[in-house]
Amino acid sequence: MDLGLKGLRALVTGGTRGIGRAIVETLADEGAAVAFCARTTADVTRAAEEMTARGGVVTGRCVDVSDEAGVRQWVDDTTAELGGLDIVVANVSALAIPDDEANWRASFDVDLMGTVHLVNAALPHLERSEAASIVTIASVSGREVDFAALEVRRGERVVPLTLMEANLLRFLVQREGQVVSRKEILEQVWGVHEDTDTRAIDNFIVRLRRYVEDNPAEPKHLLTVRSVGYRFLASP
Repeated sequence: MDLGLKGLRALVTGGTRGIGRAIVETLADEGAAVAFCARTTADVTRAAEEMTARGGVVTGRCVDVSDEAGVRQWVDDTTAELGGLDIVVANVSALAIPDDEANWRASFDVDLMGTVHLVNAALPHLERSEAASIVTIASVSGREVDFAALEVRRGERVVPLTLMEANLLRFLVQREGQVVSRKEILEQVWGVHEDTDTRAIDNFIVRLRRYVEDNPAEPKHLLTVRSVGYRFLASP
C-alpha cells in the first residue's frame, strides 16, 4: 500500500496503544518520520523500541497534553529534530468515564484543551509545509456505556446492565490496556477474598461480550489473557 506519505513528518498524541499506536505504525510503515507522545514513560520507551524495531523512523516522549507549555516544547523540539512538520494527529483521551465533576474536568483538559494546545503549537510549523494535515480523533468507540443508567447503547439499541456487570465493565475500562487478573476482579470489584470459583467471572465476560462486541466469538475489546485474566481495549 502506498499512501504517498514517504518523507513526510508527523506528530501523534497518545501513540502507545489502541488507535494511536495503529496510526503511528501505519505512518512509519508508509515511510513517514513519526514522533509520538503519551503520559507514561515506561509505555513510551517500550512502544518506541518496538516500533523502531519494525524499521521505521519513530521517536517518543512523555508529555501531558493538558500542559500547554509542555506540548509546545515537544512540538517545537520534535519539529526541529525532524526538519519540519506535515501531519498532526490529536488522538489522546482521558477516558474519564464515571459521571462526576473531576472526570468532566479531566475530559475537558485532556480531550478538548489537549487538542487545542497541540494544534496551536503546530500551526506555525504546518504553515510552512506543502502537505499540511490535521487529524482529530473524536471517539474511541462506536458504543456508549452509561454507568449511571446501567445500560449500553449501540445505535438505537439499548441493553440494560446488572449492577455487577456495570461494576465489572467499569473496572476494566478504567484500566484500559492493562492485564487484570481474576483474583483482582474478585477482590476489587466484588469484595470476595476467600477461594472462589473464578468461572463466575468468565460467565460475566461472556455476557458483556454480547453487549459490546460486534462478533462475541472473536472479541476485539474484552480480551482473554490465557491463565491470567482479561484486558480491555477501547480500540483493537
